[in-house]
Amino acid sequence: MAENTEQNLEQSYATFGHRGPKTAENPYGWYNVQELDPDKPAVLIFGGQSTTTDRAASSYCKMVEEVLDRNGCKEGVNVIGVVNHYGDSYDAFLSRSAGVNNVQECDKEKLNEETLNPQYVNDIFELAIKNRLSDKDGKRLDIKDATQKMRKLNIFVHCHGGNTFAQLEKLTWQKMKELGYSKEERTQIMQELMVVAYAPYTALGKSKAKMVSFVSDTDPVVTYNNRIEDTIRYQKDIKEEKTQTCFFEGALGNVFRAHSFGNIDQHELESLYPDEKKLNADGKNFMHMLRTALVKGVKSSLSGEELGSIQDLVSHSELDRSYVDFLTQSGEKVWDNLTNIYRENTEQIMTYSQNFKKHKYFNEQEATAERMEYLKEQEQKNSALIKSPYANAPIASRYNINRSNELLRSRFLNSVMNWTQTIREMRKDEPKATRSLSSPALSKVTSRTVYRAN
Repeated sequence: MAENTEQNLEQSYATFGHRGPKTAENPYGWYNVQELDPDKPAVLIFGGQSTTTDRAASSYCKMVEEVLDRNGCKEGVNVIGVVNHYGDSYDAFLSRSAGVNNVQECDKEKLNEETLNPQYVNDIFELAIKNRLSDKDGKRLDIKDATQKMRKLNIFVHCHGGNTFAQLEKLTWQKMKELGYSKEERTQIMQELMVVAYAPYTALGKSKAKMVSFVSDTDPVVTYNNRIEDTIRYQKDIKEEKTQTCFFEGALGNVFRAHSFGNIDQHELESLYPDEKKLNADGKNFMHMLRTALVKGVKSSLSGEELGSIQDLVSHSELDRSYVDFLTQSGEKVWDNLTNIYRENTEQIMTYSQNFKKHKYFNEQEATAERMEYLKEQEQKNSALIKSPYANAPIASRYNINRSNELLRSRFLNSVMNWTQTIREMRKDEPKATRSLSSPALSKVTSRTVYRAN
């Protein structure tokens, strides 16, 4: 793994840990991990962009451990959290945007090598993937051995963690090719990797792993760059119409989508067992399916049994399977309907989408720059208190960093919501049949937004 020296401050790096007993010597109960046994079942967790402290990574580990514990499969499983340490030249937002083929909306000049291929992803590969593909001498493993070792690994991702996984998968595919695995063998190995994703910020439907995602259409943070996503947002924000709950299968994303999960944050993840009084029916069903997929992936690692289809992995009973089959059929109809809507309203949807992304890009870039400057100041303060990059940061500084993230995120979300509401207010007096994104009222808003973004 990369060392945090003066020579490579531009470079990112990752550290790893797991939860354990709190002691006088280790008051936070966080234990650093330097290696991971490929023959032992494990869950590796890629958190959101703010997972830059041990405390943040520990919080994700606690969520996953609770699910495994309640389902009797925690014993003998390594639950490992990844802590991201971003280098000065790494731009998380640009990295995600490039990952969803949204480079044209970004500042291309900042797409440096570290942003496109960050060192911290290499560190994750070295710890969790390399010894599942090759031996100590660097020679490739037998295909049966490699698939068995990969099946021992399960990954849970949230938000920016989806981008992290996409970059890890790209690197893994490249390394397997270098080791001499054929395309068929690489595909076979990747299909043994179980990935459960909540609000992942990455291009969906491209992963060769067994990846299933759960997304809310009212998530204000994640922006996918595709026609269907643009159409869903246009229908929601401009026409104020909901898209039916559904499952987009296979190349369409392997993603379960709902308009909303209820009276909870549609993006942030505080627990995998949210207060059910705050969840609507979709929220309850989706959280149930997410937990089921995670448990089945881990039980497969423990027993050596093969992974089933995505529909099987998210179903705990025959009733669940019937519901998933219904969502799958619904997904086919919704996809066709959204495709037709896009064809009929292409110009309006593209105009709205372009301005939405530029507005969102401007505000998130502003928030990211402020947050990274804050983190840099905190790291400088902490450097005098710690002896190595693997030590625990003081709890007070971790709290302040997390609190700073909350404030910046709140400001950003309010800005996007206010922008959308302004559009609605300026259009409300127009006859419904003539409303379009070329209206004089909206032109004033979009032109002003483009000016700010540029």
